[in-house]
Amino acid sequence: MNIQKQEIRKPMNKNSKSTSVRGFRILAIVLLLPAALVLLAQNVEFPPWPVPDEANEIENPIAPDKISIEEGMAFYNINCKACHGDRGEGDGVIPAASLVSKQALDQTDGALFYKLLEGRGQMPSFRAVSETELWNVINYIRDMAGPKKDIVRKNATIKVVFNETDTLNEITAQVWELQDDSTEIPAGEMKMGFYVKRYFGELKIGGDRTYTNDQGKVTITFPPDLPGENEEGILTVIIRLEDMEFNTLEVSETLQWGTPKETYWTDKRALWKNNDYVPIWLLLSFGGITGGVWLTIIIVMLQLKKIHDINRKKKTA
Repeated sequence: MNIQKQEIRKPMNKNSKSTSVRGFRILAIVLLLPAALVLLAQNVEFPPWPVPDEANEIENPIAPDKISIEEGMAFYNINCKACHGDRGEGDGVIPAASLVSKQALDQTDGALFYKLLEGRGQMPSFRAVSETELWNVINYIRDMAGPKKDIVRKNATIKVVFNETDTLNEITAQVWELQDDSTEIPAGEMKMGFYVKRYFGELKIGGDRTYTNDQGKVTITFPPDLPGENEEGILTVIIRLEDMEFNTLEVSETLQWGTPKETYWTDKRALWKNNDYVPIWLLLSFGGITGGVWLTIIIVMLQLKKIHDINRKKKTA
């Protein structure tokens, strides 16, 4: 007797199939969404921005010298770089118009000044800023878009003196330019940056116009109320040479010039330190929220287990 074997195929669970398809679609969206956003950002078209004739005719009263360009660069890095990008190409976090395109550079300085004052869309108005700062950033934009030459940067040394008194603390930096014959001469009109190291970056102190004098010196008054990094008021101070004709050079020093910082473990109002100082209502609220979170997690885990058991029974049926 010939017995023919017949292969029995179990029908695929429609719910499982639809779930798999939905999961694949969600995964595809998650993976492709960033790329789609990048493409959209690159193809953003900005509508024309008309400028009144009287604004077009205004001339820049600030000469595009080294100091003006450096001041403009500092302003650009703080206020414009996030949207317009490192080189003004409009490739920042938020899509923005290119500042180095022919269309942008064909505008007059007066037109750029008008747009900085007015603002439009996501670009804010800079009416609260001094006109000098706006003219400086226009000079920087022109310089940034100009042809770049191979610049041979100079070398320098920095000597820093920290002067501590009963009433205030001062920092004096002196810059010396190194000559080819290894001699040193005072470097005047050098842009210096004074910073205090913080958790997520650097805090600038001393203002913006921190340039050396004819003797290569510049002095700033240290802020008296800066919180320190610990209970002893320790701060890390950074002094940096930021002149574009020189190689970057910096000096750092750890000083006890900050105000003592209270830690969570010594603060009596810390919830996780000692319950003796916690209000009852706050303690009950914290316990209720924590308990609710754990209860939600347990319910979700039980539901997932239930769904797993149901699917397992269907497969074995």
